[in-house]
Amino acid sequence: MKQEFETRAVNITHPDPYNPVTYDDLEPFGWVQTDALVSGLSEYAILSRDVTMHNYWKIASLDDQYFDLKNKKKIPPRINVGTLLMLFLFFFVPGFIYLIYKLLARKSINDYNKGLQKQMDEIASEAVKILEENEANKPVIVTLGDKKKHIQEFLYSPFSQFRYICGEDMLEKYSNIDISEENVDRVRNDLLGLYIHYLEEKDIPNQKDKREYACKLLTDVK
Repeated sequence: MKQEFETRAVNITHPDPYNPVTYDDLEPFGWVQTDALVSGLSEYAILSRDVTMHNYWKIASLDDQYFDLKNKKKIPPRINVGTLLMLFLFFFVPGFIYLIYKLLARKSINDYNKGLQKQMDEIASEAVKILEENEANKPVIVTLGDKKKHIQEFLYSPFSQFRYICGEDMLEKYSNIDISEENVDRVRNDLLGLYIHYLEEKDIPNQKDKREYACKLLTDVK
């Protein structure tokens, strides 16, 4: 499947001072920083996200839930120092009431915001877990160069003992064979089959370990 990406611009220079959106907010949901900037607006960085990844819609839904909660956060009321001093100087009781009211209001809003943040953290953790599962289940791509390297490693490894088990002629044959994208898997399968045949025929010690070693190098099963 061809990868497709969506993008998002984030103000990295002058974020909202009261409720900023940072890369730490976006990273758990698969957003990745790019080197691009919004044309003419250098303070805005462009982030991208793969929309073809496994469980994309689940990640996107968690992303929406996270920012819905973030947008519900409230700004604690400021205590106007000038007003407070004036009230204490001329009207002590009203000043005291004003201070208590502001402190209680700030505590109430801070507690409310902490509750929202706890929910946001749980959502972000769930998204990270999904991304980690995606990464763990991602198929390993073995290149032609890797396969050639594995073949050479197998042929000359002291552990495989290929020269001793299969003979000098077979070592020379597989060392000099022209390996291409079209025939590399056939060569690996032939080599593995030949090796296992001689292991059994000669009743070589440690057959199980040698067979597992050969399978690990000559197949894509890890």
